[in-house]
Amino acid sequence: MGKLLCRIELRRTPGDGIRVLVEDADGKRSQQLQLDGERIYTEVSDGEKTSTIVQGPDTVEIQCGTFRLQADTIDCRAAKKIVQHSDGTLKLDASGDSTIQSAAGLTLEAGSKVLLKGSKLTLDGGASAELQAAQVKIAGKATLALEAAQIKMAATAKVDVSGPIGSFAGTAQTAIGGGAMTQLKGGIVQLQGVLKMG
Repeated sequence: MGKLLCRIELRRTPGDGIRVLVEDADGKRSQQLQLDGERIYTEVSDGEKTSTIVQGPDTVEIQCGTFRLQADTIDCRAAKKIVQHSDGTLKLDASGDSTIQSAAGLTLEAGSKVLLKGSKLTLDGGASAELQAAQVKIAGKATLALEAAQIKMAATAKVDVSGPIGSFAGTAQTAIGGGAMTQLKGGIVQLQGVLKMG
């Protein structure tokens, strides 16, 4: 870097105020600080890229190519609302446990696909839980268990339960019935116990 040209300009006219300017002899690199009575303006430029900070009575605006903040603890709080927007991608990453908590409601919404993945996944709906879609598929690679005080399966058209081996057992009572007709069919049908018909 060659010689630096340093200037301090003092003007009483509105919009001017105090201006401190440092630039190299070629005029490619410059740093300036301006206090005009309404705002504080800082600018750093290398001739191709420029970063600016504008501080007013109620706003602070930062424009730069890359904004990096490093600290042991970062505490961001807003009295009303926090908005984060990215025209590209958004990534939240942590080496330890992460928590998203809301005292009211919480909505996660995506325009295409939502993926929840982990070695163990627990969904707990305290009072109630509802899963709804045009098509719902639940698959367990090893076993699938449904457990409750009462389980009800209902379909407006047809219910199919199939597998190489099927078993329906009630420790106290088992009932199989149809409103119009009930059909038991197999290569061999075996009935055991006391049989009551009628």
